[in-house]
Amino acid sequence: MSKTLFSGLVFCMSGTLSKGRSEIEKIIKNHGGKVSSSITKATTHLITTQNEFDSPTGKVSKALEDPERVSIVNEDFLWDSISQSTVVPVKKYLFGNDDGDDEDDKDDEEEEEDNAQDDVNFEPKQKKRKLTQTTDVVEPLVKFENFSLLNDDLLFVIFKYLNVEELIRLCYVNSKFYSLISDESNEETVTFLINVRNNYLNSRVASMKPSKFFQTIHNCEYDEDDEDERRRRYMTPEEVEEESKKEKPVVQSLVKSQNRMTLSLEKWKTWKNKHVKAIKAYQTSHKNAKRSDYKYSLLESIKFRRFMDRFFDCDFIYARVSECDDDVDTDEPVDGQEEERTNTFKGGLKSQLRKILNHIEKFEEISFGRHEEEMYENYPKIYYEWIKTNAAKLQNIKSIYMMEVPQSDCEVSWLHHNDITEILNSLPKLSIWQSKGSIDLQLQPNISHVSLRSIILVSTGLSAPLLTNLFTAYLPNLHHLELFLGTSDQGGDFPPELLETTLLKKEETGIFPSLTYLGLRNYEHINKISKAIFESAVAKRVSTIDISLGNLYDKGVKSFIEILENGINTDFMCLEVLDVHRNYISKEMRARLLELPVVVNCVPSSDNYADDDNQEEENEDGDDYGDRYIALSE
Repeated sequence: MSKTLFSGLVFCMSGTLSKGRSEIEKIIKNHGGKVSSSITKATTHLITTQNEFDSPTGKVSKALEDPERVSIVNEDFLWDSISQSTVVPVKKYLFGNDDGDDEDDKDDEEEEEDNAQDDVNFEPKQKKRKLTQTTDVVEPLVKFENFSLLNDDLLFVIFKYLNVEELIRLCYVNSKFYSLISDESNEETVTFLINVRNNYLNSRVASMKPSKFFQTIHNCEYDEDDEDERRRRYMTPEEVEEESKKEKPVVQSLVKSQNRMTLSLEKWKTWKNKHVKAIKAYQTSHKNAKRSDYKYSLLESIKFRRFMDRFFDCDFIYARVSECDDDVDTDEPVDGQEEERTNTFKGGLKSQLRKILNHIEKFEEISFGRHEEEMYENYPKIYYEWIKTNAAKLQNIKSIYMMEVPQSDCEVSWLHHNDITEILNSLPKLSIWQSKGSIDLQLQPNISHVSLRSIILVSTGLSAPLLTNLFTAYLPNLHHLELFLGTSDQGGDFPPELLETTLLKKEETGIFPSLTYLGLRNYEHINKISKAIFESAVAKRVSTIDISLGNLYDKGVKSFIEILENGINTDFMCLEVLDVHRNYISKEMRARLLELPVVVNCVPSSDNYADDDNQEEENEDGDDYGDRYIALSE
């Protein structure tokens, strides 16, 4: 080993390299070189990746200002120099140099050959489940051919005990059974499906801790623990045991109002009538709408319920791609905390994406994480282009999470996006779109997507153009709309009236006629629209209303609670769940909410000042919220 090989050279690094940074720094120093954490006047070489060069980070941009002094090279420059015991000519390792590009292409081909071993050994995985579940065991099927004793009466008895998974499987494998079970003109069929649905829901609720129920209805990354859970962290074991014997508000509400989630024939007919009315209104505003676009049968609602339960249980088989430093330690999750998803494959972004594509038939979901070291400068172009280029091979992907980046890596308010219209158009079978961040997040007017069932936009502020185009989009089968509306300080530049004149109209416009979950979360002006929410037509045909994570206080609750109390068994017959947790509601008003015959979560914010004297603290415009803050504003 030559201890003077890199004497006089100063290296800087950017991006994810084949070895951890600390290891590479040690190697450079052992060979006489120096390392700088940023581009300085002394820096001679920047070691980086093709992705960093294509979408220049701060270090790359700085180096490009003086290309005569700083050589931007790939890491092979290091390894070849060490193996040959001499500093090799830099030309073929330079980014932007034709010779270097040819060499990169050759390396890509060699890497692709090396990846063949992954094809042999790779096994897909699912996220760590939030709920304890048993492992499914696939048993061989027994065919009852020529079994005369298995008559129609006996078959009917057997079918009465079908679970949801078996019902869905039968629909896929037997067209005659599917036709039979889809015929809702037969009341006996409807009754059977209602029983299947209720049995499934009851067994599901019974299988989980009541306090975890609300984690399974929405994105729970920014939910807060129950106030009792927070206190437990500072209790002795004896105090914890004593505390566990006390009733908890969320648990009480679920136990008291679980029957509200039970479907009856009357309730189903009410929902169906409202749905049909909404579809007719929706078709008047979307001239190209076709009746065949809509899936509003009882069977479809059961299938969708199971689909979204799998999604929120983290039960999809996923592929995860992210740029990460190999030398970064990952902490073990504490009890009750969900484990962060790790990359499915090793290597740089291009290598990971190539391997995912090789195994694409094994995945249901793709999670796109960090795309460069300094994400606050550029949108993830490499991900957007990869999806559009390979769309034909991605048609069986059910869910996409764009920019699933932990806040420790980058604030949500710094995450960039681009126009997602082309991505959605290229994936007509996509069911779930979830993204984090909203800088430059765009959607073109008049977009149409028949298969999209769920949209989740986690942000610190959604723009007026984005919301306007979203609310005029043709999304006939959208069941789940979850918007982190945010604050005007972070891009939420829309006035509250925009929501009132589009999504929250009193008259039935038919907007999103299949909607069952309405989530207007993390909104600084939630008090200004709270009454409009419950006066709207859309709120009277959904089963879940979620206005959590905001700064709702008593004034906002007073504007709608009488509407709910008076119409809970008429206008709001379909409403099952109300989530107003992590807000600033007083104990007295929370107690009143818990009297409603629906499942309510009103766990207050951990910094709740609701019981002090600031309940009415605001200026004439209602924009000064004192010490009240939304959950996610950075």
